[in-house]
Amino acid sequence: MSPEFEGQFFGEMRRVVDLIHGRADIEPRPGHASGHYTADVSDWTLAWIIGREWEPFSVVAFDSIHPDLRYREQRPAAYTNWPTLDPLDHPSESTVAEEVAIRTALGETVDVAPREYDNDAIGLDAALVRATDSYPAGYFASYHAYPYYPDFMIAEEAYRQASSSFGPSNYFGYLSELKAHHGDMAVLISEYGIPASVAMGTFGSSSAGWNPSSRLASPPRWWWRRTRTTTGCSPRISRRPGTRHHASGSA
Repeated sequence: MSPEFEGQFFGEMRRVVDLIHGRADIEPRPGHASGHYTADVSDWTLAWIIGREWEPFSVVAFDSIHPDLRYREQRPAAYTNWPTLDPLDHPSESTVAEEVAIRTALGETVDVAPREYDNDAIGLDAALVRATDSYPAGYFASYHAYPYYPDFMIAEEAYRQASSSFGPSNYFGYLSELKAHHGDMAVLISEYGIPASVAMGTFGSSSAGWNPSSRLASPPRWWWRRTRTTTGCSPRISRRPGTRHHASGSA
C-alpha cells in the first residue's frame, strides 16, 4: 500500500468519525462529500462499515485496516463485501477465460472479451477475523447482496432448489448458505434491492427490464426484509436515498 493511498484512506475515515461527532469542516472535492458538520449524531450511530465493494484484483494489493479511537469510544466494525468476493464456492460461475472458451467451442467468434470480473476467483472471509479483547465492540460481516448478480445467483443448482416460506427463491438459498458459513457472527445485508430501470442489464434475471405493471407486481419491501430475517441475516434499517438502481431502496 502506497503512503499516499494509505494517507487518503485513513484520512477519509478520520473525517467520517469527526463529522459523526459534529466536528468537521470538509472542503468540496470532486467525488467526495463536503460540508460544515456541527450536529453530534454519535449516539445514533450503531456501527462502522468501511469502504465500498472491492474489485477482485484489488484484494491482492490492499490489506488490513484499523479503527480510529480518537473519541475514546467504540462501535462494531465491518468491511464492505459482496458476493463477488464471498468465501463460498460457486461451481456454476465461469471465469472470463472459461466463458470465451465455451463460446468459441460453440462456434462463436469472440472478438472482445466480456467486461466482467472473475466472480469466483478469490474470496474474503470475514469469519477469519475476530475482535480482540482490546476491541470489545466487536466485529461483523457486511455484504451488498442482490438477487440477480453475479450469474451464479441464478445459475447455481443448489440455489435453484431453495424455497422460503414464500416459495422458490434462489436468493433465499444464497443467503442461507452465506449465513451458515459465518456461524455465530452477525451478518448485515447492507445493500439490497432490484433495479427500477426499464433497460435490461443482465438477461435471465430480475435485473431491470421493468414496465409499470411488472414493477407494481414485484416483491414488496417486507418480502426483502422477511427473506433476510428468515435466513438469519439482518437487513440494513436506515434508508439511503438515491442509492444506485434500487427499486425497493436500502431498508
